[in-house]
Amino acid sequence: MLDYCGIIRGIGERLRRPPTDTGNLFGAGCGDVILSHFAPLASECGGSPMDAICPQCGTTFHKNNRSQQWCSRQCSTDAHFIPIEDRFWAKVHKTDTCWLWTASLRNKGYGAFGYTTPDGVTIQDRAHRYSYQLHFGDIPPGLFVLHRCDTPACVNPTHLFLGTNQDNVDDMMAKGRAGVSGSKCGVENAKWKRGTAHHAARFTEDQIRAIRARYAAGGISYSQLGKLYDASGGTIAKIVLRLRWKHVQ
Repeated sequence: MLDYCGIIRGIGERLRRPPTDTGNLFGAGCGDVILSHFAPLASECGGSPMDAICPQCGTTFHKNNRSQQWCSRQCSTDAHFIPIEDRFWAKVHKTDTCWLWTASLRNKGYGAFGYTTPDGVTIQDRAHRYSYQLHFGDIPPGLFVLHRCDTPACVNPTHLFLGTNQDNVDDMMAKGRAGVSGSKCGVENAKWKRGTAHHAARFTEDQIRAIRARYAAGGISYSQLGKLYDASGGTIAKIVLRLRWKHVQ
C-alpha cells in the first residue's frame, strides 16, 4: 500500500527549496501553485516529516534524510558507546585458576586488546597488561607485567606481577621455557628440550660440571679438554663460559 502522506511530505520538502535550487524540479513560479493544491493534504498528514527528536539528548532537530536517527555524530557515538571495561570482560572466560582471554591472540599466545583513552589516544596493548592497570594502576616505565601461571592468555590479576626485563629472562630460564630460537611457553609442550632430554645431547649434566671444574682448576686448555671429551675447543669454551648448558649449575 502506498504511503500517500509520505509522498506528499516529500513533495512539500522539494517545494520549500528556492526556485534556483537544482533540487526544485518544478522550476521558478511552479512551486507555489502546486503547493497550494497539496497544502491541505500535507497538513492532514501531520506537518513536516523531517523533524524528529534525538533519542540520546532529547533535542528536536531537522533530519537530513529519512533514516537519520541522531541529531549529531556525537549523539550517535554516545548511543553506541560500550565502556572499555565492558568490552574487556566480554572477552574473558574465568576458570577456577586462570582467567583466559578468548579474543585475538598475538604470536606467543598473549591476548591483544585495543582501546582509546579519554584523551583520544588509541592503544594496541596486551590483554594482561590492561588487566594489571585496571586492578593496580599504571605500570611504571621500564617494568614488565609477568605471569606466575605461565599462561600467556591469562588476565587474572592475582597471577600477574611486575618485573624488569632481567626478571623476565630469569623467570623464563628458571622455568625451563628458553630455547634456541626463543622462549617456548609451557614446559611440557615446549618444542626445545634441555640437557639430556634433548635428542641431540652429546654430554650429560655430570660431564658438564666436570668440564667446568677441571678448567677452573687450571693447567689445561679448551683444546686439551676437547680431546678428553671428543669435542672441539670451541664447544668446550662455550660450555665453560656458560654460553651452552646454561641451566646446569
